[in-house]
Formats: sequence, C-alpha cells, structure tokens
Amino acid sequence: MAKENIEIKLDVDSSQVDISEAKVDSLISKLKEANTLTDVLASKLANLTEKQK
Repeated sequence: MAKENIEIKLDVDSSQVDISEAKVDSLISKLKEANTLTDVLASKLANLTEKQK
C-alpha cells in the first residue's frame, strides 16, 4: 500500500496562539484516529480493487 506524506504549513502570528497542552493532546489523538481510519479505508479499497480484477 502506497503512503503519501502530506505537509501542511501554517503562517501564524505567535502572539495570537494560546493553545493548552490538553488541546494539543486532543488534536494529536484525533489525528492518530483519523490516520488509522484512513489506513483502514485504504486497505478496504485495495481489497475491493483486487476482487474486481
């Protein structure tokens, strides 16, 4: 299964950023969950593609 790296760059004024550690931890958790779901979907799609051949 091919993996593609996606880079997101944000240009933010640091004086406007006030993020608590809990919010960061929550975001990291959500990103990990989304990554897992993406892997599952990619796997299922690959299986469906194989079955159609």
